[in-house]
Amino acid sequence: MEQTVYDGLFYGAHGSEGWSLPAEEWKHALKVMRLPVGSRMRICDGKGKGALCRIAEGQALEWLQDLTPLPKPRLPLHMAVGMLQKADRFEWMVEKLAELGVEKLYPLLTERSPYSRIKINRLEKIAQSAMKQSGRFTLMEVAEPMKLETCIRMAPPGIWRLAYCKEQAPKLNWPTEGASNDTVAVGFIGPEGDFSAKEVEMLQAHRAETMPLGAARLRTETAALLMTAKWMQAQGLDQDAMQQ
Repeated sequence: MEQTVYDGLFYGAHGSEGWSLPAEEWKHALKVMRLPVGSRMRICDGKGKGALCRIAEGQALEWLQDLTPLPKPRLPLHMAVGMLQKADRFEWMVEKLAELGVEKLYPLLTERSPYSRIKINRLEKIAQSAMKQSGRFTLMEVAEPMKLETCIRMAPPGIWRLAYCKEQAPKLNWPTEGASNDTVAVGFIGPEGDFSAKEVEMLQAHRAETMPLGAARLRTETAALLMTAKWMQAQGLDQDAMQQ
């Protein structure tokens, strides 16, 4: 009998006893996708590992082989983005940043966006779905909303870039792969109305350099995606790559 092979990706866990799926993923596999015993499925743990497994009796998994993840950047990207008035637009942005491979997202509370209208549990679910959709094995971490001052203290040292509409000073792009000894990149995008002049000064005092995003005035979520796309290009991640 020919085995069913599910081409999608499930989110599970990997431990000393092998691979396992949470109840929600089992429900999707057995009730929604109607995968029978013997079916093969691709599973990731959200921490960079993936495997091809076979469904066994009693909602158990039989490991078949490890899978190769998508290429990892030498310089992982964290994004710090100002809150938006409409939660659904912020949620859409979270989905796209997770698909593109951002490692961590810091939702920012700023002078022009002092309130949070998001639910972290929902954003985490969106990030999980985007991880599976894109075939990645690493889950984007979503931090609790925080003030810009807190983010500056928490964000790891490295290459910091800032998008600011009114900034006329020389602007820098992300360094190309291998051109820097830093270990992480952090991008800062303001809310609707942009960062205030005081906030820009604060960021620049903590090593943030401005980055060009073109002459057009972009929405916050568009600017975040463009900054991420420029990072992918600099890291050579915009090339075609096939995963096992």
